[in-house]
Amino acid sequence: MIVINNKENLGCGAAINQGFNAANGNFVLLLNNDVIVTENWLPRMLAAAESNNEIGIIGPRSNSVPGVQLIKAATYQNEREMHEFAR
Repeated sequence: MIVINNKENLGCGAAINQGFNAANGNFVLLLNNDVIVTENWLPRMLAAAESNNEIGIIGPRSNSVPGVQLIKAATYQNEREMHEFAR
C-alpha cells in the first residue's frame, strides 16, 4: 500500500492525479468516501472493464447522477431498498 501525505490540501483533482501517478496495477479505482457499494459491485465492475479490450474507463450507474449513468427506475427510499434493487 502506498500512502501519500501532503503538507497542505492540494484539492481533490491534484490528490486524484497523485494517486493515479503512484498506481502500478492493471486497474485504478476512484471511490469517494461517501459511496455505499452493493453486493458484488467490484466483480461486476471488473467484468465490465474486461469485457472489451477497447474499454479504457468505466463508471457505475446511480439514481443520483446526471447523464447516461442515471437509473430513472430506481425508486428506493433507504439503504436496505437500494441493496434489494441492486440484486
